[in-house]
Amino acid sequence: MAGELTAQLEEFSPLVRDSLRKSSELRNRTILGHGFAAVDPKEVEGLARASLGDIGQDADPIDVLLGRLLGALAPEEQDPYELIVNLSQDLLRTS
Repeated sequence: MAGELTAQLEEFSPLVRDSLRKSSELRNRTILGHGFAAVDPKEVEGLARASLGDIGQDADPIDVLLGRLLGALAPEEQDPYELIVNLSQDLLRTS
């Protein structure tokens, strides 16, 4: 099953690599990450918007990013939760 997801993982990885790294850097500045700095929600939205390229000004970048991630994980309207359960079960059977 994991091998069957190679195409989805190749599409998913670039979508999250930079935005997650930069988001985790923001998180690390906050009290959640043992820092003391405040993080403006606009800064988080800006990171998401920058990772998406050209989207409309009225579009919510978080919604667009989550939609793209979901589309990469569950193409063709498949249930992403079912895919994750199936993958987990297959990996547990083979280990």
